[in-house]
Amino acid sequence: MAATVAVVLAWAAVFAQDRVAPPPHPPLAEVVKEYVRLGLPLPPDAEFVRVEVWLTPDDEGTRRRRAYRLAFRMPAARGFLRSPRPDWGYDGSWPAAPLVTVAPRTPAALDLAHLDNEQALFFAVSCKLRGWDDLAAAAYARCIDLLGGRDEWDERGDVRDALRELAWSHFRTRLTEPNADRKKLAAEFRATAARDPDLAPPAKRRFLDRVEATATRHGKPGTVAALIDDLTEYWEDDGGMLGPRSGSRDESRKDPYWRLAERGFDAVPELLKHLDDDRLARGGSVGLKPPWIFELTVGHLCSRLVFDLSGRTVGGDFWERRGDFLDAGLAAKWFDAAKKVGEEQWLLSRAIPTDDGGRAESLIVRVLAAKYPDCLPQVYRTMLGRKASYQLDDFVPEIVGSKLPAARKVALLEEGVAHADSTHRYFALRGLAEVDHPLFCRRVLRELERVRAELVAGKGWFLDRDEPSPFGLGGLVEQANTADVWRAFAAATKAAPTPARMDVIGSVWVDPRAADTMRAAQLRFLAQFLDDRSVDRFPRREEYFRDWDGAIGVRDVAASRLAQHYGIPLDSDPTRIDPLRVRDLGTLSRLVLREQVRHLAARELAGRK
Repeated sequence: MAATVAVVLAWAAVFAQDRVAPPPHPPLAEVVKEYVRLGLPLPPDAEFVRVEVWLTPDDEGTRRRRAYRLAFRMPAARGFLRSPRPDWGYDGSWPAAPLVTVAPRTPAALDLAHLDNEQALFFAVSCKLRGWDDLAAAAYARCIDLLGGRDEWDERGDVRDALRELAWSHFRTRLTEPNADRKKLAAEFRATAARDPDLAPPAKRRFLDRVEATATRHGKPGTVAALIDDLTEYWEDDGGMLGPRSGSRDESRKDPYWRLAERGFDAVPELLKHLDDDRLARGGSVGLKPPWIFELTVGHLCSRLVFDLSGRTVGGDFWERRGDFLDAGLAAKWFDAAKKVGEEQWLLSRAIPTDDGGRAESLIVRVLAAKYPDCLPQVYRTMLGRKASYQLDDFVPEIVGSKLPAARKVALLEEGVAHADSTHRYFALRGLAEVDHPLFCRRVLRELERVRAELVAGKGWFLDRDEPSPFGLGGLVEQANTADVWRAFAAATKAAPTPARMDVIGSVWVDPRAADTMRAAQLRFLAQFLDDRSVDRFPRREEYFRDWDGAIGVRDVAASRLAQHYGIPLDSDPTRIDPLRVRDLGTLSRLVLREQVRHLAARELAGRK
């Protein structure tokens, strides 16, 4: 805080040195004053860095070019700059450390920098506040140049207009933060807008009214209406279609939605009253019509709940992706018919998709798990009798999170673990890991022994397209994380054909955030393949090698994964995690790389003993 105050107090000393931008743009000194007056985020007391990235010119382009993103290095624990654009802060999690360098405090920082006009404006202000005048002037010139290059449909071209858009964007971003006081934020923005009428034209003032109304609750505690009020706190960051798509219970900010969903038909009468409720949730969703990204509201979530409870029979297939609300008349008509059938029978008859490619009815099975858990064995055994599909997941998460006794869950999942189809076995093993971890470890060990025997016989997991990928099997191994399981995993991998072996090795990467035992196991697994001379010309991967003709060895893939862990750059696109990027190295360079990572891995493992 003291550093930030000192930076702000330093303005007066640098205003006189400011360059004057061409009309109609104001000088940067005035821009800085306006930026702070609007309450936009100040530069953090953090290191100024360049993050190396690679860009493709267009969707059809095959050549990529090196570029940089400018950022402030933030603490790794969830830290990033709370600004209109989160990528202005870098939290150290991506990409690997050698691809991040300290940025010069001169115009050279902009060389190959990939910026839009808002980013350029932010860095111009930040650098000006820090006294880096030459870099600030260059960034401001870049901002003005980018503003002048806007498309014809966008009439905004003045820096002042860009500042207003930034202020609005920052306000909207703050609204999505957990526990943010919407009324207070709206009042602050109104007060700022009172001094600048252009900051909040009528449409934005109407939005402010909605923000303030969102804080109003209608339901008494413990009622369905109160749960609907809680939807104003719903948030998800996957940028997908509205409403959660699975039975996941590990995201607390989705809890209001699922607690309401578990009421089933008991919630529907109240849901029907809120299908067009325009109170705001804390996020957005993607639609199929302009403006494409729309504000996620309580009405959207209530509409989604009724739509899914109906077995997706009300409103057609795509109403949800247009940002519309469900038609209340159609929904009421459906509910009248469903009540005559009865909730349990209605849900049970629609829990299983009618075709193999059908979408998972996770919400319906979630309601069954909450209200009629004794129906779950019937649903699960029906799924085991169907062809396995990754779109369905056998509803294992719903079984795991249900009110069934633990012993009954284990017995059900053991049926899946014993199934002839490895996909069903895979889903059951994932669920068993959450219910009985010691038993899960024993079953994974048995599965790996089965996999090795199948591979020796020329069939199994890694050879059939319909089987789970080696990535999934590797995930089970990491969940178990015992010495016996890792040894069995290595034995199965060594029995696999060369292409599959390389796929498995490429799926293992050493996670610096994992526990010591996990990192050590990952290192040992990769290091034992540094002497595997098997090669593959990758006939299945032509798209990677349009201008390249050669072969890659298993040992090269293992070396590449270890190089990624130790931050050793390779002569290729450094942001690609594809282990095949080692293909650009010569024979001697590959040898040197293998010996280098072998030494580093041995030293790290010795230090863990």
